[in-house]
Amino acid sequence: MSDMDKSDVSDSEDDFNMDDAQNASNSETLETIARLKKSLEENPNQYEQHIQLIALLKSTDMLEEIRRAREHMSAAFPLSEELWISWIEDESNMAASRDEKEHVLELYDRATADYLSIRIWKSFLDYVIQEYMESIEFPENDGVVSKEYLTDLFKKAKKFTGHHVAQSHVVWNTWMEFELQQLASQDSPSLEEIKRLKLSYLDRIAIPHADLENTFSSLSSFITKYDGQVYEESMIESNRIVGFTRKVLAKLEPFEEQLKSSGNDVGVYTSYLEYELKHNKNHFSRIRTLFERAIAVHCLVPSIWNEYLGFLLSSNHSKKEYDLDPTEMLSVATRSTRNCPWSGDLWENRFIMMETYLRPDEELNDVLASALSDLNLLSNPQELSKVLLARCSYKYRRANKDEAGKMQVREAFEHAVTVIEAAGGDPYCKLERLWIELESTSLGDHEKARRLWKSIEGKQKSFSDFWIAQADMESRALQNDKGARQIFNRACQVSETLDWPEKVFEAWLLFERRSGTLQNYKDALIRIRHAMKAIEALRAQSGLQTDANYSAQAAYEPTTAVTTIDVDNDQTKNPSKDKKRKHSIQNDNESPAAKITKTDNENIAEKNKPAKPLDISAGRHEDTCFVTNFPANMTEKRLKELFEGYGEVLRCTIPRAGSEGKRQFAYVQFTTADEAHAALALDGRDVGDRRGLSVKISDTSQKKPRGTGKPPLPFVSRHELHISGISNELKEEDLRKLVALYAEPTSVFIKRGGATSGGSWANIKFSSEDDADAALALNGTMFQGKELVAARRLFTKAESSRRTDSTTETSEQQENDISSTTHLSRRQRRTLARGKAKEAEGKEDGKKEDERAVASATTQNSGVADVSSTPNVVDGQNEPNKSLSFNTTTKENDKRSNFKTPLMQPRSMQPRIKRPVSHTRPPIRAFKPAAITTATTTSSVGIGPSIASSVTGAEHKDGGGETKDGTSNTLPVPKSNAEFRELMLSGALKKRAA
Repeated sequence: MSDMDKSDVSDSEDDFNMDDAQNASNSETLETIARLKKSLEENPNQYEQHIQLIALLKSTDMLEEIRRAREHMSAAFPLSEELWISWIEDESNMAASRDEKEHVLELYDRATADYLSIRIWKSFLDYVIQEYMESIEFPENDGVVSKEYLTDLFKKAKKFTGHHVAQSHVVWNTWMEFELQQLASQDSPSLEEIKRLKLSYLDRIAIPHADLENTFSSLSSFITKYDGQVYEESMIESNRIVGFTRKVLAKLEPFEEQLKSSGNDVGVYTSYLEYELKHNKNHFSRIRTLFERAIAVHCLVPSIWNEYLGFLLSSNHSKKEYDLDPTEMLSVATRSTRNCPWSGDLWENRFIMMETYLRPDEELNDVLASALSDLNLLSNPQELSKVLLARCSYKYRRANKDEAGKMQVREAFEHAVTVIEAAGGDPYCKLERLWIELESTSLGDHEKARRLWKSIEGKQKSFSDFWIAQADMESRALQNDKGARQIFNRACQVSETLDWPEKVFEAWLLFERRSGTLQNYKDALIRIRHAMKAIEALRAQSGLQTDANYSAQAAYEPTTAVTTIDVDNDQTKNPSKDKKRKHSIQNDNESPAAKITKTDNENIAEKNKPAKPLDISAGRHEDTCFVTNFPANMTEKRLKELFEGYGEVLRCTIPRAGSEGKRQFAYVQFTTADEAHAALALDGRDVGDRRGLSVKISDTSQKKPRGTGKPPLPFVSRHELHISGISNELKEEDLRKLVALYAEPTSVFIKRGGATSGGSWANIKFSSEDDADAALALNGTMFQGKELVAARRLFTKAESSRRTDSTTETSEQQENDISSTTHLSRRQRRTLARGKAKEAEGKEDGKKEDERAVASATTQNSGVADVSSTPNVVDGQNEPNKSLSFNTTTKENDKRSNFKTPLMQPRSMQPRIKRPVSHTRPPIRAFKPAAITTATTTSSVGIGPSIASSVTGAEHKDGGGETKDGTSNTLPVPKSNAEFRELMLSGALKKRAA
């Protein structure tokens, strides 16, 4: 065989092998396609399998199959921007006939209805303008786009994209370029066209958008070219409009920058929406566009949809500028349930809107059938009950009050109960409760109401609220006191299994006080006491002894059951553009719905079982925190949320919640002691009103001294910021405007200082922690040539205010306090400085007094040695010598507190000490008997001037000793007030000239 022949054979073998491989690959692809199609026919709610099927069909160029697969996916889910662009591009590239082009326009309409997409709107306008220009250039062709269609489309695009701050200029510039081209193509443009476009420019510069300056520049060029004769007047008006818009845009730009830097984080969107709803609620179009932007990225977050629907429901739709019709309202509600079909709240909002706009009953039935077809919703009884309650409430409101109408309401409830039981049942029986309420009142079948109570007793008999509500129906609605008393008796018999028996007992006693006789009340009281003994014994055995005062107080508080559903889906992160659906049901056995919640009724009831009573009996409880020093408006819910960051909170109670003028405190009980000890980190946390939360381990056996003065300050304020590095010339108004870009401050204080005092600084106060957190973004901002340093305000006195002893701080601690006074107010800094100066002065004075006291005591000791053995002679009578006021064994290192001044001496004869050591001084004219006589009268014997001089500490030149002629001049010591007055009148105590 020749080389040529061998080559031909080799090539043919290679071709055959490639064909076989391609055929095998195609065969596997076709098998996969067939398997995916079959799976989707059984369960169309499988997002990922729709994506796989479309990708495989595109690789096989099976055009009709691709169209059919895309239609099926669009019916089950809203499509992302990427999926719509891919579909429309495939169709527009092949569109040649009028029908095919109209199909492309229809796809564009559907694409803009799912989510707000600037990219799709830009593509839509480009395609329509292209078709319009081709119809102008080739009039013989049957065009699909007319001038009217193009104008209407521009208006629609402006309505839905015109207030997109970041990207609206992309769509608007496309439209304006087309308009300017059309105007330039005319030989003599009409004044109406010029006026119309000028008004469009003026409307545009009144809307905050990122390309505002270029739009304003384009307007200036337009006026110069087409309306130059009134250029000055037009530009004055334009500058006035754009000046106001610049101010609004400056407030929005920080949020836009945060969205850009965070990758459209859901938290930034939430803050952005809160700001707009608080400060710009009347700007309906801009807020609506912002909601559309948020759900385009976070379509699987039900809370955003709920806020959006609430905003629409609360808006005044009659306002012309809102341009909102019922069809659009219902469209938003429909889109919300298509994106989050597992949310009962969204289905309820949809029913409310349909009832508001009087949609026919058949349409509501179809919506209910659509909701009940979603397996995610059916697997969550808590959310499903919201849908069924909304439907039953609607039927009750719309039904006639005759027997036929009552039967329709009963049928609706019977169907709802059947559905909820098939889904696992509602442990709280909300449907049955509503049905019982209606039967006992408007529907009027009392026996039916009693049977319904009996039917749910198996689920509810351990709940105290079940027995109280049942007895209340018998007593109030049915006027059957005997039946109510029987129900309370039955509850008392099973009281050991109740979650809150004290509450039932209080309700029973209240009922008997209101409706019973004395004998009825005594019988109830006896039964309750017997039951409480059994309960207390049971609690003592299980270690759950409950404080009686707490039980009596809490028995009047209503209970609210809260169910937390853990969704196996990260709804706060940005979903992938091609993977928005994470709640699709894969198959009957392995579905994400199983990860959302358990379907077993017992598990649900166990999860929502009320927590055990809080143990606040005497002693130390390591798993319970005792919390004080919080505002009077603090709620148990808010306090519980604060502590849940450190562990599972079994119970949180504020016994004196809402009590005016009483000391507020709370108990927070955790599942473990470690969690309670971890929660001690909240001690000193700012909870508003400049209060530092006090958190301790509960220990009722240890007495704690009641606090005095003002409540302790928090360590770190969560409502105030300290901003340093500001310019000395900064005005308070300018700083307030800067801070308001992030959050609205409640007060702004600026302290101006020189170069030696550390420069100027400011304290900014906010109404909430979230506002203060948002304003922290000011840190590092350049403002008026200065770099701002923003941090939470610190209170250096917070620690010292919590001390219970009276020990003063050391000088080192005071120096540390003063060195950190940049976080204190002017009054606080002045108080610290005065305290330090007084303490230094007191130490210096004390030192001098010590020296004088030691010297004086030493002098007196030498002169009083003989006095202890010599009787005192007063008025010629001997009197036993009393103990001296001086310590005869005084040493140089004696404390000045041991030195006491003899108060019997007249002031002129007392030692001249600047301040009594005891820091107390008797009132003027309050004489007391002398402790010892230290001087003699003129007839005294044996005591000379030495004693008098030792007492006075001088040579008695003024009032004692001997005169020049040698005669004695010692002064008598007054024994009483009367003798002192006589001496004063005689002039004996007057000072003599030297």
